[in-house]
Amino acid sequence: MTNLLAGAPALLQFAKEWAITGTMTTSRTLNIYFALWAVCIIASILSLLILIPFAGDKVSMERGFLVWFVAGGLLTVATVVFQYLLLYQGWRLIPADIARTIPGKAIGFLFIPIFNLYWMFVAYNGLGKDMNKTFLQRGIQFTVNEKLGLCYCIWCLIFAIASCIPDACSLIERILPNTINADILFSINFIAQIVWVVAALISIFALIAFLRAIKNGTIALLEQESVARE
Repeated sequence: MTNLLAGAPALLQFAKEWAITGTMTTSRTLNIYFALWAVCIIASILSLLILIPFAGDKVSMERGFLVWFVAGGLLTVATVVFQYLLLYQGWRLIPADIARTIPGKAIGFLFIPIFNLYWMFVAYNGLGKDMNKTFLQRGIQFTVNEKLGLCYCIWCLIFAIASCIPDACSLIERILPNTINADILFSINFIAQIVWVVAALISIFALIAFLRAIKNGTIALLEQESVARE
């Protein structure tokens, strides 16, 4: 255990160096990571099809949900990893005099519960704005549609709120029974579920378009840096 703790700083330093100088710094690998991210997010959605063979009795459905939970969970982790790597590389190329935050902070704060609902506006929408300022400063003929990042953040926020409504209704029904008509609670839950689905779909499409723009913008900055070095 002591050896593991002693080696932790070295592992952190290695991870930091890989993130800064690793294979993500080429246009080819950026395209590969974006493609892998897209495959993972599509596979995460299609993973619901796993439940079909398990349709039937309760025991089979429970097994099906367990298989789906594991498969979907692994795909979700892979999706988040590729997504944050793309964001990190985008932030890494923003000059210090323009960037509103540093790459590690931009990604790290997204893991803080509740606070990340605010921070995603900085990490996503802020990246689009700062990247456009960098293009303008360096005379690069490229623009990231900032509204895509803003759209993604807003619908993610709506998604999060809609996800909490069914639990809130159940809690109200438990604490204050018969206070609110059951039909009203059912209607609220039903509307919340519709909003949840709509928000999920819109946020996914907005994220795909936004990350594609960020990936292309990062490539444009890399090419400009390459030309400047020559």
